[in-house]
Amino acid sequence: MVFLVITLRECYCEVKETFLNKTFIFFELWGEINMELRQLKTFYTLASTLSFSRTAEAQNYVPSTVTMQMKVLEEELGVKLVDRLGKKVILTDAGRRFLDYVVRILGEIEEAEHAVKQSGEMTGTLVISADETLCTYRLPAVLRLFRLRYPGIRLIFR
Repeated sequence: MVFLVITLRECYCEVKETFLNKTFIFFELWGEINMELRQLKTFYTLASTLSFSRTAEAQNYVPSTVTMQMKVLEEELGVKLVDRLGKKVILTDAGRRFLDYVVRILGEIEEAEHAVKQSGEMTGTLVISADETLCTYRLPAVLRLFRLRYPGIRLIFR
């Protein structure tokens, strides 16, 4: 039987001991990732607004808190996620790649919350893409009725 202790990032593997026909393998970490959910949410908001001040406002933080969270996240990952050009913020290539994962992670967390809170009613997310005229004139009444019948379903318009 082999027992593994594994974490993220590069690691060094060393067989430490064989005891009673069991091989124990340990991974000595070179670096451990300790990202926090609030940092991911802050990064997502920053990527959406491209503004430290608007991100701070949306997250109910002061701008220095957003700056600090981004600095810690960038140090944790070892890459720059955003470039600051005066008051403008631009995602780096690494930032764009990381954003794809953050979107998936936050979506999975939201789905998990819905799954555990589920009380027999339909829950989830419905993405709607429709013509602007249809959205303006026909859908409001239909969506109002839909919301009354299925309050656990989140609607997203694209």
